Amino acid sequence: MKKLLVICVLTCLFAGCNSEAEHIVDDIVTLDSVLSTPIIIDYVTEETIVKDSDIVETEFVMPVGITAESFLAFINMNHEKNADNGHLYSLSTVDISQTFMYDTDGNEIYLAKITPDFFWCTTLYIILAYDNKIIDVVETGLGGNSNFFSYDVVKLSQGDYIAAYCASHQGNGDLTLFAISEQEPREYSIFPAVDDNYEHMQMTAIEYGLSSDYDENIYASEVYLGGKLHAEYHDVNDDGNTDIILSGIQLIYEHISIDDFDERILRKSYYIKNVYVYDSVLNDFIYDEMVSERILLP
Repeated sequence: MKKLLVICVLTCLFAGCNSEAEHIVDDIVTLDSVLSTPIIIDYVTEETIVKDSDIVETEFVMPVGITAESFLAFINMNHEKNADNGHLYSLSTVDISQTFMYDTDGNEIYLAKITPDFFWCTTLYIILAYDNKIIDVVETGLGGNSNFFSYDVVKLSQGDYIAAYCASHQGNGDLTLFAISEQEPREYSIFPAVDDNYEHMQMTAIEYGLSSDYDENIYASEVYLGGKLHAEYHDVNDDGNTDIILSGIQLIYEHISIDDFDERILRKSYYIKNVYVYDSVLNDFIYDEMVSERILLP
């Protein structure tokens, strides 16, 4: 007996990581009409009216298939168990796509992105399904700023992982790897991987020689071009383990604010290559300063 495993990405409606993985979209359904009624008639298979009372007993049956409708039906049917997922009722679309991958037990894996009408954060969910039918929805705790959240399925020597860029609402964040199988640990975090936060720090201005003192009119910010670094996965030291390389361009901006004058000026650019080598003893990815690079660009 095999279970289908569906990875579900939920863009949420209250606080709690841009290229999308190349997947085939199997199902895009607008849920506004479904959400407008508390009972989804298509999902009712039996309705029994109890005599001598006004009580109506309704039995719901999950629709077959891993679809937007079946996901919403499951949440509706288990709203008490999934009380924390009450915000799902305001979602607008559900996009489910197949990865054409299988876990160690041969179970199919899907990715699903659930998009709301508004708000800023994205949360990663797992949907468990058996016999082409959803049986559980579990929150992984991964997620972040929708502008920078992106994910892909990567094959490492350590197993198959969901690699997700997760950032705060301010634009700082990491690359989180979540194991698809049951191996431990289920999660690795590589920080920093996302930085689009123009923090305007006086200390940063001094560090880069843009100010000689704590001048309240001169600030500086460090950000990544495109908001995040590019991830690669391969063995850099020939030990048989997959390592992680994050590379990209870091931009240093000077921010001058005097009275009504306000300007942000690009002052320096650096090529960055951060290498994280897998340590089998620590069972973690460790930053390797010897092979990492930070080069000032002309």
